[in-house]
Formats: sequence, structure tokens, C-alpha cells
Amino acid sequence: MSLDLATWGISTSEQLVQALKRSEGYKNRQPNAADGVPTIKILQAAWIDNAVYIPRKAELLLECILEVLTMSAKNPAKLGTKYLEVSYWQLLEHVLVGLRAQHDFLHALVSKHNILVLVSAVTQNASIDVWGAALPVLKVLLPVSIRRIGASQIEMINACFRDLIKALPRACTLATMHLMVTLFDAIIKPWYSDVELGVNAKKTAKYFVSEILCPYAAARIHIGSFGTNEASVLILQLDYFATVSLYGPQRLGGKPSGSLPDSVDTLVESLTALLKSSPTSTDICEILSPLLYNLVEKVSPSSERAQAPPAHTRHAVLERFLLPIMTSLLRSSHTLPTVLSLLRNIDEAALYQPGGEDQDTWLALWAKLVTYTLKESESLQLKDRPECFLTLHALWNICTDEVAPFLSVVLTRISQVSLGEPAWEAAINLNHAILSHFAAERRMPRLVEFLCETLHHMCRESPQPLVQLVHSPLLCAKSASDWEDGFLRHTTSVQLHDMAHEGIRLARECHVHRSFPTLLCMTHLLTLMVPFASTENSGLASSLFNWAATCIAVGADACEHASKGPEPLALALGLRLRARLQQRGYDDPHSSVPRDRLAKILEQKAHQDLNRLEAVRVMKEASAWY
Repeated sequence: MSLDLATWGISTSEQLVQALKRSEGYKNRQPNAADGVPTIKILQAAWIDNAVYIPRKAELLLECILEVLTMSAKNPAKLGTKYLEVSYWQLLEHVLVGLRAQHDFLHALVSKHNILVLVSAVTQNASIDVWGAALPVLKVLLPVSIRRIGASQIEMINACFRDLIKALPRACTLATMHLMVTLFDAIIKPWYSDVELGVNAKKTAKYFVSEILCPYAAARIHIGSFGTNEASVLILQLDYFATVSLYGPQRLGGKPSGSLPDSVDTLVESLTALLKSSPTSTDICEILSPLLYNLVEKVSPSSERAQAPPAHTRHAVLERFLLPIMTSLLRSSHTLPTVLSLLRNIDEAALYQPGGEDQDTWLALWAKLVTYTLKESESLQLKDRPECFLTLHALWNICTDEVAPFLSVVLTRISQVSLGEPAWEAAINLNHAILSHFAAERRMPRLVEFLCETLHHMCRESPQPLVQLVHSPLLCAKSASDWEDGFLRHTTSVQLHDMAHEGIRLARECHVHRSFPTLLCMTHLLTLMVPFASTENSGLASSLFNWAATCIAVGADACEHASKGPEPLALALGLRLRARLQQRGYDDPHSSVPRDRLAKILEQKAHQDLNRLEAVRVMKEASAWY
């Protein structure tokens, strides 16, 4: 059907108005008129038909379209869901193009038509297509409506934001993302001005906690899943809205006091209740970190301070936010990602300052977090959970002294990770951080004590502890290089002498008690301790050569007797230790490699590859292992 007003007998503006006032076109037949012409068809025809003169046509049509949409939103059962028809929104957008600059008219328009009611209806039921058509219109009309309503009805405006945020998980797509960003950018500014006035800040904070907190969390997760720049912008807008709602607007001309707003207590109470009812709720856990970050930035902006926030701010954040939230998180398992995010916030914001009046409270919190993380790390899915090591790493950076007593357990967890597993990178980074710390403080002997405790545990629990050790982040090739560097560059001659002799003593003790798995691990560790040649280390070198000879003899005997246990590997470890000593510039005049025995061992193909490799190297008089 042609969109021509004359087709329906409309030749004047008065006839157009009369037609539009009827409920679905004409009920009374007129010459050349059609029965039941949809209102949208008449409106579309009026917009494009210039044959009929209609004074202030754009304003008239805009009034008519909004009347149809708002009335159908108020009474959809009687009038139908016109507000869910794309054609109405598209026409409305076309008409609005020429009227956007007429602010007085737009203000008068929204005074007649409740745009907030229309928004509420659309957010509950609209499809993606409807959203795409409605958003350009709402971007123009909604800010005007918010300005008109003003501070006197802040609850209505906050309810509008609630409805929009509730709709985001359904309405926000890649196609509508840009429109959503522009809409929120347009409506946040006038809303902020309203929140500044009177008691609106307190009303808004209370409303946000009771009505918007959960929708905000769900919307944030949904938008974050897109991973685009515009999604990041929209998240920032939502966070800004949440920050102002919860913590209040910035006072004009005033500096942040460093004091937490009263709304924090209500917020935390609600958060802890939500965590108690659903402790692993992804939505709620997702917003804890931004809520903490924005709280600190609100009361003590990083741009206005040189270092840490004031002591009273740090104490208030600890007592009123962190302690109750952390306590709630630690009551349940599988909350490490959230704990990790909060720890990073604590570190970045410098909330923890050792030696303060609240030191005991902090220490108690660190102890709980370390214990919880280690308990979580006992999971059989440890290899798939890098957050265990990331959390331990964060704790190590923040409160090293509180983690140190548990290092043997930490190192054991590191030794349980294999190359290719998701936790590998996190585990090896943690191992490096621990090594670097002890090396910098020249306390390598203490770290070796922790390592020896770990080795004893591995030898009790693992069928092949040496294989596990050298293929884990603890002593893989990269980590072994770090250990060597720690021994050679960050230990005194006395420390190295004592560590090596203690290692030899333990290894000989293992030999006596035939604890060959531990013997092999200790010998491997001794290989990393070999110093560079010097007169003062000659005695140590001699002891290491003697132990290497013992290992070679033990391993050769085991090979000749075709032993199936770990003993044959002592040959390879002894040869490797001896080669490392020679590589460092030492020469052993008292003993030599039993080349004849090695040659016979090579003839027997049943022996382990590692033994054969080391034997070949010695037979070729190679001086280096690597």
C-alpha cells in the first residue's frame, strides 16, 4: 500500500489529528478510506507526504508517536505493545533528527510524556532489534527527562538506571555496545548533578545497595566477556555510577577527607549476606575488587598522595571492608580468584604498612589467608589452578615473613606441577621470587633447609622423586640456573662450605640407610653448589670428588647386578657431579673414573639412558654436563 494520506481521505492537518486520535485507523468509513489502517502507517505517511500541509509537522508527529508509545507502555493489555515495535522507534528517530537542538520544546515534550515509564517497559521485554532502534531515541530524550524531573524525584531516576542495568545482560551486544556507551554517557551527567543536592546522595546509596547491587554485578560480568575497548569504556561508566551512588559525589571545592562514608557499612553488610547465601557467586565476587579500589580512590585519590593513604583511612578500610569481606570469603572453598584480586588491590593501594597500630590485625589476616591458600592448594586439581600460586606469590610480596614459616609446604606444592600444566608459569614465577628474596638477603642456607624438607617429603610420596624434581618448576633447567646463581653469587665461602658439607653428610647418611631416592636428590642439589676453583675451596672440592666417587661406585655396582631400583642412577649423578667439578676448574689427583667398568656398562643396552649418556660423555672426556 502506498504511503499517501490522500488514499485515506486525509487532506488537512485537522483530518490527520482526528485520524490519529482513533484507536487503529478509521472506524467510520469515509470516501477512499481503508478499514483498520494501523496508526504507524498513518504516521509514516504523514512524515513523508509533503502534499498535505501540516504546520509544525515534526512536533506534531513527535507528540503523537510518544503518546502511542507511552500509553501502550502504561496499558499494554488494552492498547497492545506498540512500544515493542521497531517501526515506531525508527520513525521517532527520524523525526527527532531535526528537533535535537530545540531544548525548550524537548523539555515541554517530556513534561507531557513519562519517558521513564517507557524506559521501564522497554527494558523488561525488548528484543535486540527493538533495543537497537530505541537506544538512539533514548539517548536524546532520557537526559532531558532526567534534567526536568531533577533532584526532587531522585528515586524515579535511580529506578530508571536500575532498569537499564538489569537489561544489559540481555540487551548489550557487539551491535548495541556503542549505543549503550553513548546512552550512559548522556544520562550520567545530569544524574550526577541531581545526586549532589540535598539528601539525594544518602537516598541513592541506600537504593543502590538494595536494588542495583546485584544487577550491577551481573551486567559487569556480561560486558566484560566481550573484551573490546568499548566494553571497557562501558564497565568504567558502570563503575563510576556505582562509585558515586555508594560513596557520594565529590564535594565542590573540597578535598577528600580520607574518612569512609557511612554507606560502606550498609554495603558490606549486604555483600557479606550475599556471600553467605551464595559464597561462590561469580557475580558478587566479581565486583568486590572494583568496589574496594574505587572506595580507596574516592576517599584518598592516588593522584593526591605521594605514597600510602593516611593511617586512619587504611585502618578504616581494614576494619570496615576487608576483614568482614575476607572472613566471608574464607568460609568457603574456591574463592581464591576473588581473594587474589583483593590482595592485588591491597598491594597496589599500599593499604598494608608494616609496623602500624593495626599490625596485629593485619598479621592475623595474613595468617588466615596463608592457611586458607595452602589448604586450597591440596586440591587434586592443583595443576589446573594457577590462582593458588598467584595468591601465594601476592602474599609473598605483601607479607613475606608470614609466608616464610610455610615454605617447605609451598616448595612441595611447586614440585607437584609439571611442564605444560596451566599452573606452570605461576609456580615457576613464585619459585623465582622466593629464590631472589633469600639470595638478596644472603640467606640461601635457610632456603636450602626448606628445600631439604621438601626433598624428604617428595621421597616419601613420589615413586620417582628425582624425575619429578627436575621436571618441576622447583629444579627444572631454568630454576636450576637460578639456584646456581644464588649459590655462586649470593653466598659467602663459609655459607657454601657449610651447606655443601651438610649436603654430603645427609647424602652419606642416606647411603648408610639405603635411602637411595633421597641420596639421588641430594647429589643433584650438590651439583648445583659446586664453586669456582680457588685455594680456599679446595677442601670442599676434594669432599665433593670423594662423594662423586662413592656415587659412581654405588651406581656401577647396581648396573653390573642389573638392579631395577633407583641405585643405578647414582652412577649418572656421580659422573655429573665429577664433570661439574672439572668444569669449574678442579682436578682430582686421588681418584679416576673407572673407564673399563663404564665401557662394559655401555655394552649392556638394558641400562637407563641417563647412565649411558653420562658414561659416553666421560668416555669422550667431556668436561661439561650441559
